[in-house]
Amino acid sequence: MKNILLIITIICLISCKAQVNKPTTEEYEYSGDRTYMREDSLKISQLLYQASIKGDYREHIESLVFARSFLDIPYVGHTLEVNDEEKLVINTRELDCTTFMENVVALTLCDKAGRYTFDDFCYYLQKIRYGEGDTVAYWNRNHYFFGWMAENEKKGIVERITDEAYHTAKMEADIDFMSTHVGNYKMLDAHKEWVPQIADMEKMVTGLRYTYIPKGKIDNSAELRALIHNGDILGLTTEIKGLDTQHVGIAVWKEDGLHLMNASLLHKKVVLEEKLLYDYLQGQKRMTGMIVGRIK
Repeated sequence: MKNILLIITIICLISCKAQVNKPTTEEYEYSGDRTYMREDSLKISQLLYQASIKGDYREHIESLVFARSFLDIPYVGHTLEVNDEEKLVINTRELDCTTFMENVVALTLCDKAGRYTFDDFCYYLQKIRYGEGDTVAYWNRNHYFFGWMAENEKKGIVERITDEAYHTAKMEADIDFMSTHVGNYKMLDAHKEWVPQIADMEKMVTGLRYTYIPKGKIDNSAELRALIHNGDILGLTTEIKGLDTQHVGIAVWKEDGLHLMNASLLHKKVVLEEKLLYDYLQGQKRMTGMIVGRIK
């Protein structure tokens, strides 16, 4: 009798696992040019597999869980500037603040859609990284965070979180940093014929007017906890001429208040800041506050 029960249990477990791993949509085959190493595809595939086998037993894994999987990954700047021509770059071994955020968003979108292959991840990464038509081109990459937010709001991927109590400041930036600092960007410096297209993109971003939360208003109130959720995207606004934001990270609430998980140049790796975000921003003289995005 015990053997019969054991066999039935094993059959049930196999059946349940098969249902969990069954894709909810047709598999996607990525056909574009891309740059990655085997280590990158293995990490992404492992994370998505872990998400898939948990999907039937609880709610979808939050973006915060994916974000934690990148803790201690080294900070390296300009990891997308590795080809002569623009390709989709997947690099989970070296991250800057933007690529860290984009990897988390792409993984979360895969989980929400029930799509768990490396090709699915590449599909979403391309979709969020590039502008109109998802065309992989340097001039079509969302280089500025305000533009990134606007494009992904248009695509129904993220929503901007605002309210009247906390969003009391307005951003009136004049965006031109890339077109006036061409030498700072390896690929743009090598292809100066792209500068007019970058300048056109900057004019479009300049036309965006966002309200933001001033850094002095970040507190540990129930109201702010209700407004900002764990895993939300935080773009840290700046007064640096020609820029809109200076940094980006993921919101993490702890008992003492709001913290920032980010790929940190200061710490040279992905960290969850020990300081409260309020204290972190007070130490950043050129940062003025933050805007908040949420994956839909």
